[in-house]
Amino acid sequence: MAAGITVATWALNSRASRLTQRAEFIRNCTNDFYDSQALTSIFMDIDHGRFRYDESILGTEKELDLIRYLDYFNAVGHNWCRGVITIFDIMPTTMAYAALRSWEDPGVRAYLQQIRRWDEERYSASTGFLYFEELAIQIALLCGRIPRGVNRSELLFSASPRRITASRAMGYYSLISLLYCWWWRVTGPATRR
Repeated sequence: MAAGITVATWALNSRASRLTQRAEFIRNCTNDFYDSQALTSIFMDIDHGRFRYDESILGTEKELDLIRYLDYFNAVGHNWCRGVITIFDIMPTTMAYAALRSWEDPGVRAYLQQIRRWDEERYSASTGFLYFEELAIQIALLCGRIPRGVNRSELLFSASPRRITASRAMGYYSLISLLYCWWWRVTGPATRR
């Protein structure tokens, strides 16, 4: 009996600890985002439709800021893909909104396509900002912005379809996320109190 209570207590404490760590991670990501003038400036340009991509930004400080911005979301997406955080940790935050708005922006998409061409010409088949794009696609799916059943590789702008190993690996995780989202909508928040 005492062993059962000990195991139950450990399990509850362990779960609470993981939830706290995920919340701290999200808070730190949000603070990092708002602490960077470059990130918030690019986000405001994208959000208000002022961001424009043309080849004149290549090699400039503006391109470097854009790379940092996309890499920020790539790092968040990487942590999501690896299970450090869940999509439901991200969904109610500004990060989800910013990632989705950025991925949908025509200027950002043009830049991602440029990265893909650049990498394939000079490096190898591109993975570009794959984790950012996977994260944004998942957010778009959950928000109903993309019809179900669309081939995810067709939605990638910076990553070559030949190199979507992370996308394939995330297939099962995405299915679990979608099932959880369905369960959440069916049961409603009032039934989980």
